[in-house]
This record gives sequence, structure tokens and C-alpha cells, in this order.
Amino acid sequence: MSGSASLRALKLGASSVSALALCGCVLFPHEHASPPPLPTAWVDAPVAASQPLTEWWTQFNDPTLNQLVSEALESGPSVRIAALRVREARAQAQSTIGQTLPSVSATASGNYSRDVDSATPNEEMIGRYGPQVSWEVPLFGRLAAAAVGARANSASARADARAAQITLVADVAQAYVALRAAQNTR
Repeated sequence: MSGSASLRALKLGASSVSALALCGCVLFPHEHASPPPLPTAWVDAPVAASQPLTEWWTQFNDPTLNQLVSEALESGPSVRIAALRVREARAQAQSTIGQTLPSVSATASGNYSRDVDSATPNEEMIGRYGPQVSWEVPLFGRLAAAAVGARANSASARADARAAQITLVADVAQAYVALRAAQNTR
């Protein structure tokens, strides 16, 4: 290849690489999507997920209804499952948050050998021990995001448990009132 041909090939290659680099720059978005506006208040959300149930059913002044609601809240399967999910979410949150802490461990091992077949007995003892410490440096927000997500899952489980309690109480009260209404129409 002559000098001018190789110079032309070099210029062509350089211009191709430059064109590809410019095309890559054009593909990056220059504008980012703005998040939609959030409502100022949630209409159907309770003020706090840990609020106790308002005992509205006691206004009926019916001890049987009070007992039925109490038994349903204590032994209702949907409420028990929801309570177990709250415990699970809390345990997962604690585990996730615990992963941000340093980890310390200790190891020890040993080996002993003795050669009795030779004219001079040979003994050898090898031992290893020591601590080991590890910690993940919280760069790029991965650990913080995991902790926030774990706390959100725990809050969601608490809200689900509250919803299960409210639904169960409403179902028991509705069935009881319907039963009493049917008994009164006879």
C-alpha cells in the first residue's frame, strides 16, 4: 500500500470513529421526564396504619356481637395471616438493614501429622486462626434504597393487616345484623 493510500485509509477510519462517537452522543436524552404531580392528600388512606380499630360495633349495645367480633379478631385466619406477614416483613426489614453493618467472623483450623515408619520420627503440626472483618462501602445508594424498600414493605404489611381487621369486623357485623333482621321478621 502506498503512503497516500494508507493516509486515506487512516483518515477514513478516523472520520468513521468520529461519526460513530457523535451518533452515540445524539442518542443520549437531553431532557428527563418530570414526575407527575402528587395529590396533596390521599382520600382513602388512614392517618396511621397502627391506629387501633374504632369500636363502632359497640354502639349496637349487643354483647353477642361484641363477643363475635372479639373472637373473629383473635382467631380469624385472614387476620392471623396478615399478622404473620407483618412479622415476616419486619424480620426482612431488620435483615436488610443488618446487612449494612460490618460482618465479623473468626476461623480456626489445625492439622497434625506424625510419620512413624522412618528411622527418625517426623512430627508436623500446622494451625491457622484469625479474625475476618468485612463491610460493604455504601456507594451509589444501593444499601440505603434496600433499607427504604424494606421499611416500605413493613408499612405495607401493617396497612394490609389493618385492612384485614376492618374487613373482618365489617363482615361479622353485617352477617350478624342480617341474622338479627331475619329473626325479627318472623
